[in-house]
Amino acid sequence: MPGFTQYVDGTQLGNAEINGANLDGGKSIFASVFGIVKPADRVDPEGRGWFVTRDGKAFIPDEILFDERIPNLLPEFDPEVLARTQGTWEQRKDAARKNNEYALSSRPFAMQLSTLMQDYVKYLHVAKSRWGAKMPAVSLHWNVNPGWEWRDQKGVDDIHAKTPGYFDIAGNFWSIVANCPQYNSVHYLNELIDVLAAAGYKPKTVLMDVDWTYNIPYVTEVLKRHKAALKSKGVQMGINIVEASIGTQEELYYDGATLKRRANSTASPNVLYEKTLLALMAYVKGSGIYEKGMQIRVGSWSHRPYETGAQVNEDAPGSLAHAANEIVKLL
Repeated sequence: MPGFTQYVDGTQLGNAEINGANLDGGKSIFASVFGIVKPADRVDPEGRGWFVTRDGKAFIPDEILFDERIPNLLPEFDPEVLARTQGTWEQRKDAARKNNEYALSSRPFAMQLSTLMQDYVKYLHVAKSRWGAKMPAVSLHWNVNPGWEWRDQKGVDDIHAKTPGYFDIAGNFWSIVANCPQYNSVHYLNELIDVLAAAGYKPKTVLMDVDWTYNIPYVTEVLKRHKAALKSKGVQMGINIVEASIGTQEELYYDGATLKRRANSTASPNVLYEKTLLALMAYVKGSGIYEKGMQIRVGSWSHRPYETGAQVNEDAPGSLAHAANEIVKLL
């Protein structure tokens, strides 16, 4: 459900994506966010929602998969302002906090988290009222990247309490992941699962959306903690085998211990992307993160692979179909 990335209340999002309703104020999310305006090549979702076939028949999906929401909609801090501002710690944070479009960004952090979590429930109440006993399974994406440490106000508070002078140097803010990671995102996901389960919407799968290029030891530790926590809650962990943070002529490779990055100016961009996905899968296996039964979702969030028509081919190295088959062989 792509609308979940937006600064919009969960009930409004549900009514828009499931029922095709306009947002408060009469704005269409399909036109304003996704650029779908009176299309000729597909059914117009305005007034209908996403769940309509090409011939105009409504259908019920087997599963609703939410796009990312937390921590992306939490406000960020300006490390320079945080470092130079005088006053109490709360005054320094208030000055450095970059409040966003979401109305709750100026409220206390616990309230921000609670409101974002309740957006899932509000959205699913809309789905339940539409589909009733035929309600789809529920799954969601969860970020595994440094953004969690930088937006986690409780974590920042804990670091300051232990080392009051830490944030007096602006550069230290960006080094939280290396110097003093809090790993609170694992606790927050556990809390979200409890909220959803209490409302009758226990997730089927949580797919980890990983930034593999920033800090490998950090994301590995986070994934291992999530793996144990999700297993204790009876929720399947999945991993997106995807990387969008490298250049067209670059690849990640697995050296038997970690992932490394290198450029290749002569190789096919498609083949380099396939090699990157294979390296990710090899690392997930080699590091002990993967275990039998874990859902693996192979895809691309970049321009690669460049393929249309007959280029989409399970026998063509560099085609995403070929890459997916090669990953199945690794498993």
